[in-house]
Amino acid sequence: MGTNFEIIIASEKDEYHLRILTEWLFESLDRYENNMSLFIEGSDVEYINRFAGQREVRISPEVYEIIKTAKDYSQITGGYFD
Repeated sequence: MGTNFEIIIASEKDEYHLRILTEWLFESLDRYENNMSLFIEGSDVEYINRFAGQREVRISPEVYEIIKTAKDYSQITGGYFD
């Protein structure tokens, strides 16, 4: 998605639970990357950009909600978070 991030997990849970949490986290990040990347052919966002103004496109409910939330925050803040 064109960004860097760092994840620090601190917990009193045992190693098994931390491993499960970490696997879930990275699977979620992969899913977001695959759905929202500008650079991955076939991602929802790449598809939106490719067909913008040409035809209606179908996207996942998850990506729709993220775009809707971003638009809402843009309107609430007068475009500061555009």
